[in-house]
Amino acid sequence: MKIQNWLSVLFLVCLGGSLLQAQNGENFLLSATEFSKKYQDKDIVLLDVRTPEEYAQGHLKNSVNIDWKGDDFDKKIKKLGINEPVYIYCLSGGRSHTAAEKLRNEGYKVYEMQGGMLEWRKAGLPEVSDSNRKDNGGLSVEDFEKLTKSHPYVLIDFNAPWCGPCKKLKPYIEEIERELKGELKVIEINTDNNKNLARALQIYSIPYLMLFKDGKQKWDHMGLVDKKYLKQVVEDFR
Repeated sequence: MKIQNWLSVLFLVCLGGSLLQAQNGENFLLSATEFSKKYQDKDIVLLDVRTPEEYAQGHLKNSVNIDWKGDDFDKKIKKLGINEPVYIYCLSGGRSHTAAEKLRNEGYKVYEMQGGMLEWRKAGLPEVSDSNRKDNGGLSVEDFEKLTKSHPYVLIDFNAPWCGPCKKLKPYIEEIERELKGELKVIEINTDNNKNLARALQIYSIPYLMLFKDGKQKWDHMGLVDKKYLKQVVEDFR
């Protein structure tokens, strides 16, 4: 009987800890919409931890850019006011979460944007870009459709220079293109330079692959795939 009572107490303690953890998660991990309602407050620090190149392509107004992977990250964050809450974001939430944990360990109160800029853009929320950056607007939907019909068999690869999985995928795609000896045309599209197109096609994560035959879409995939699987897909639709 005593053992049962002890187990009951232990269960309640664990349950209470889980509820507290969930509550903390709800408080400090915000959706893009929730984040948008908070980040314009004057008494906060709005921190973008992406690379300067990503930041220039589009960011939240009044944000501070400190590259999480930069050599001077530790030095620069010391300039942040520790008494002000930090609202942090990156592209998809991975880098900002790691940076947030570091800041919390140093005494900062940190709120994260779940899904990062990908979810922000998906929600149609406003962003700004550097005024001195040249931007030709990228490809239109009509331009994209022409590309899909520029060859009987086309593989579109949506990527970005900073994207790790995109870099891993690139050699597989190039090898398959060489092996097919002209039967497959690969077209790379940098999503940083074609944000309007990506938004129109509802592409919110990369790498993103689309396969077209005679101008008609046959397959698409979001995320990293291995060469064997990708080659099989390409062979199946030839």
